[in-house]
Amino acid sequence: MVNDAGCVKKIIHVNQYGCYKGGVENYIREIAENMHEYEHHLLYAFDGDDDYLRIFAGAYDFLQKENKRIEEAVLKINPDHLIIYNIGNKNMKPFFALRDRMGFKVIKSIHDYGMIYTGTGYNRLTLQRMHDPVGWHSISGCIKRDAYTRKIKFENIWHKKELLAEVNEADAIEIHTEDMKRTLIRNGIRADKMYWNPPWAKKIEGPTTEPQRDTILFVGNLIRGKGLYLLLKALKRVNRHYSLMVAGDGYQKKELERYAAAQKVNASFLGLVTKERLTELYRSSLFMVLPSILEPFGFVIVEAMSRKRPVIAFNTGGVSETIQDSITGYLIKPFDLNEMARKIEYLLENPGMAFEMGQKAYGFFLSKFTFEQHLQRLREKLLELES
Repeated sequence: MVNDAGCVKKIIHVNQYGCYKGGVENYIREIAENMHEYEHHLLYAFDGDDDYLRIFAGAYDFLQKENKRIEEAVLKINPDHLIIYNIGNKNMKPFFALRDRMGFKVIKSIHDYGMIYTGTGYNRLTLQRMHDPVGWHSISGCIKRDAYTRKIKFENIWHKKELLAEVNEADAIEIHTEDMKRTLIRNGIRADKMYWNPPWAKKIEGPTTEPQRDTILFVGNLIRGKGLYLLLKALKRVNRHYSLMVAGDGYQKKELERYAAAQKVNASFLGLVTKERLTELYRSSLFMVLPSILEPFGFVIVEAMSRKRPVIAFNTGGVSETIQDSITGYLIKPFDLNEMARKIEYLLENPGMAFEMGQKAYGFFLSKFTFEQHLQRLREKLLELES
């Protein structure tokens, strides 16, 4: 695809990390690798990895440097679009100033509640979701630890409100759930700029495989907000044989391993696994459990559905939009460990039901969450912005 000057159209992706750090980073790279009609560039801050960066036509670690370096990169690339993902508490004004000078379009892609809430997004004492809009009641969440570095950070309420106001300056705002849309509207974000384009999973070709009857899967970062500790507590109440496979890593890993061993919870901690190994884990598991405290979307839910596996999860954030309760999985009242244990036990005792729910989950996945559908929605929005 070429622009009015006869040149290949270009997109700059702006994100904190230049490596396989998490879901957002995988999201960006898959788009760059598969949307061939555009030339893709990456502007990032930390942890550049050659294997991750090689797919981009250009990559610059200027995000946390002075604005002059950012300007140099953007002027050199001369993009048609610039998509801003997670950039921490960095001000977005330099990008809008360049947009006004150069004429490209800016999309703000909002992947999690970090754009909205201070701290973790939930009260550390009650573990309940923070009230919004951001205001004086957000003070309890101002102090947080970075999920990866564990460094203590302080989030300024007024700066957060300033960043939220900047979101309205984008030409379009990509959201993943109606829950996210409602939350943003309560915080003053314009609904007319938002468009729905949830994350995806790629279809796995081949016959459906019979899972192991007693195997449960958890996939995610081993950090407090992902709730694995709550799942381990729930499994203590399950009165039949099971085997929990834990795929992921994080600062809580050793603590969780010690707890599982002390409480005789049958859990295997596998650490980070390859995509191929993860596919094997999905196929060998009867179902997956996502015990997140506050989940904006739940990418691993869609991933499980694409592998024809049902999911049990707390009904929080955007999860209710990816799981059809009692059809493709079970939605549990947050922190109701007795009910979670009962649903886990029920599927362990009725593997045929788990298999049937997995088939329905796959049909739901095909209706909304394929990679092809995501790319098509993004293409349509880019063309709309170009017209």
